[in-house]
Formats: sequence, structure tokens, C-alpha cells
Amino acid sequence: AEDCALLLNVMSGFDEKDSTSAERANEDYTLELAKDGGREPLKGVRIGLPKEFFGEGCDSGVGKAVETAIAELPGREREVLGLYHFQELTMKEVGAIMRIGESRVSQIHSSALQRLRVRFPELLAKPPLQKAGLSMAIAGARQKLSGTSALSKPS
Repeated sequence: AEDCALLLNVMSGFDEKDSTSAERANEDYTLELAKDGGREPLKGVRIGLPKEFFGEGCDSGVGKAVETAIAELPGREREVLGLYHFQELTMKEVGAIMRIGESRVSQIHSSALQRLRVRFPELLAKPPLQKAGLSMAIAGARQKLSGTSALSKPS
């Protein structure tokens, strides 16, 4: 989560070349991780699978891996993912449709995500989030925030 917050700090903010970019003060997303003494910093955060990410321009290998992994899930897990992420319903709404409690929806959702975390690397034949480009981007974000350069030599 910290790596993602660091990347978001670097990527967010005003972009003079983007006509949709608003000029406002930059936020420090790492501060969210320290709330409540750092206990459960992501509690209540919803992680989605935007359907737009799987359309035109999506790497065919990634798209196929997503489709395959989701298709391999048990029916209830597929249904929860579809309703929650693609239909954008709340867990309470999903529970009402499936006639189960909200806590059970959460359990099924967690189980599905765990299965996907295990299956994606197998399908892509690469460890998740360990690609060199992402690792370098995270390192660059850390250096930018600390005021050092990736190209500077230690003194």
C-alpha cells in the first residue's frame, strides 16, 4: 500500500499538458496510511476492477488471464465479483440479490480475490507486481520524494 501511495503522490497533481487537469494543492496519499496509528490503514477502501481496463488497449495476455481466472472461480465467487465490481453494487445490495448476509458476501469476495491472487501469476507466468518497470517506478517515486536522483552517485 505504501508503494502505491508513493506512486500516486508522484503521478497526481496538475499537468499543464492535460486540459482536464485541475490546478490544486497536491495531496500526500501516504498520510492516509498513518491514520489511527497505522492500524488497518485500508479499512473501508474499496478496490475495483474497472471494466474499461479490460476493453480496447488491454494487453491481450492480461485480458485473457483475467477472463480465464474469473471463469475458473466457483459460481458464487464469480457472481459476487460481477455484481460488486462490474455492476458496482454495494456488498449489502449484493447480499440482498443473492439472499445472503453482507458478511457472507464479504467472505465470498475475499475468497475470490485470494484465488485470483494465486492464479494470475500462474497464468501470466510472472510473479505479480514484480515486473522491472513497476519496481523501477516505485524506486523512482521514493527517490523523488526524498529529493535524491536515481542517476546521482553516492558521495
